[in-house]
Amino acid sequence: MMGGAQSTIGMPITEQKQPPPAVLANCAAALSLLLSACATNTPEPRIETRDVPIPVAVQCRPKLSPKPAFPDSDAAIAQTSDVFDLAKLYRAGRALREAWIAELEAALKGCAG
Repeated sequence: MMGGAQSTIGMPITEQKQPPPAVLANCAAALSLLLSACATNTPEPRIETRDVPIPVAVQCRPKLSPKPAFPDSDAAIAQTSDVFDLAKLYRAGRALREAWIAELEAALKGCAG
C-alpha cells in the first residue's frame, strides 16, 4: 500500500470510486423535492357565509268583503208579479254577482302570485 491517507473502509482515498453524475443529480433532485415539500404552506380553509333563498309556503288570506245580499233572491222573486220587475231583479242580481266574482278572482290571482 501506499503511504497516503486511508478511508474508513480501508482503501486509500485516491482509489475510492465516485458515484456516476446521474446518481448524484437524482439524489440532489430528490433531496430538493423533500425539502421543498416541507416548506410549502397549506392554504387556510376559507369559510364563507352565503344566503340561499328557500321558498317557504305562506298561507294567503286576502281581505274580502262579505257576500252581498243579492236582489234576485227566492223571496224577492216570489213577491214580484210583473215580468218587467222580475227582469230588473235578475239584471241587478247579475251585475252584483259579476262584481263580487271579479273581486274573488282578483284575490285568487293575488294569492297565486
